[in-house]
Amino acid sequence: MFAQAAKAFVKDTDPEGSLIPSSRLHENLNIYSLIYKKPRYWFQTKEKYESLHFTFSNVLNTEGHENTLSGMVITAADEVDWHMTSNNKKNCSVDGKVETALADGEVRLGGNSSTIQEFKIMTKKEAVDLDKFKNFCQNKELDMEHDVIKQASKKQPLKTRPVLGVLTERILTSKPCQFNSSSLMSGSVTGRLQACLKGTFNPSVSANRDNEKWLTIQENTVIAYRLNELKIKPSGKFVVSFTKNQKGGFVNEYEEDGVDCDVQSPPNLNQELQRLSTHFDLLSELKDPLLKILQETIMNNREKVSILENELDLLSENPDLVVPKDWVAVKDIDKLLVGYKNTTRSTIFRAIHLIVSAIDEMKDDCISTLSCSSCEELKTLQFLVHCMAESVESVCLSDPVLAVLTENMFRRAVLLFDQCDVTLRKDGNKLMIEIKNQSGNLPLVLSIAVKGLASLV
Repeated sequence: MFAQAAKAFVKDTDPEGSLIPSSRLHENLNIYSLIYKKPRYWFQTKEKYESLHFTFSNVLNTEGHENTLSGMVITAADEVDWHMTSNNKKNCSVDGKVETALADGEVRLGGNSSTIQEFKIMTKKEAVDLDKFKNFCQNKELDMEHDVIKQASKKQPLKTRPVLGVLTERILTSKPCQFNSSSLMSGSVTGRLQACLKGTFNPSVSANRDNEKWLTIQENTVIAYRLNELKIKPSGKFVVSFTKNQKGGFVNEYEEDGVDCDVQSPPNLNQELQRLSTHFDLLSELKDPLLKILQETIMNNREKVSILENELDLLSENPDLVVPKDWVAVKDIDKLLVGYKNTTRSTIFRAIHLIVSAIDEMKDDCISTLSCSSCEELKTLQFLVHCMAESVESVCLSDPVLAVLTENMFRRAVLLFDQCDVTLRKDGNKLMIEIKNQSGNLPLVLSIAVKGLASLV
């Protein structure tokens, strides 16, 4: 709940995207704290940030210089009252026919869920005077023998190394506050059975479940922070990034200290999906059990998706790691891999991580739609994703693969694609597919999530 609130706060109050939401309640996030920005494992995912137990002062080379930041001015901004309420509704229904030796008829399974989340936070801001900080950093060098620097710089190649940054601004709670999440789930079974011996039986069963969670956080808890990245040379010389276009990282000694625009062109969907196809193929042995775990246990809770993504991130890079007992999200998946060699386990975890990382990038409504999609609906969505990747602008609605595209499913598909910057619309007997301008990575995120889940059918 805390990570959700932090993300919502940053999205609502920082449209430029310069703030980083806190991911855990008790992180070491002080002014001048050193932060690792870990490189993205998958192209479509966001960077991750890891707070360290060192400050900027700890890694400066003090020889011949005064190493103190005590004279830097830290300002506290006025308090801001931020309030948000979200209501996420999800509907699922499955129709089917029953044919037995004694009876035949129709059965309809239905379910509804509604989650209301309320966040109310009083915040204050602490920030470094960047002009004074910039002057302080002139002619300074980093201690390249410090463990933090050595650990980050030893990885090869350069692009896989984490970026080192300094925390120069943070948003904190000014008063204790509470987050509330209330969920109401209901289900029903209705139908009509025509018995061959005695008349007609009309069953109707319903169930409801209410769940409410509260989270209290204390005063001075960091909700979000700003990072100034460091561009570091082998000699220890460095440049602090003060604009959005300046990026940090480890560079060679002769690279210019100028603006480094990190603008990525939109990915080629077809090429990216072909490159990732081996990961989808690898999951064929786990098929139905894994799909059930993802749809019924993980994807019905946004927090579980994020937790599973973090756990799989660690497992995919550490084949010898034994799953800790307190890792709840991954334990059911780990049971499916009993008997696999560690290297095979690691490869499978990496493939599952690909799917889950894409799902974690999606909006709640998209996750709800995919968690409710039947096997036939996933195949239809996969067909639409394939057409999109192949730049097929329209498909005929009479195509057999679109037979399950009922009005209800079409509405859900339109919403799913629209929130991933893709337009679906009917034009006569054709279905038009169009990627919106400046869509970024969202169409790729959609493609990986859909194709990954469909590979488990």
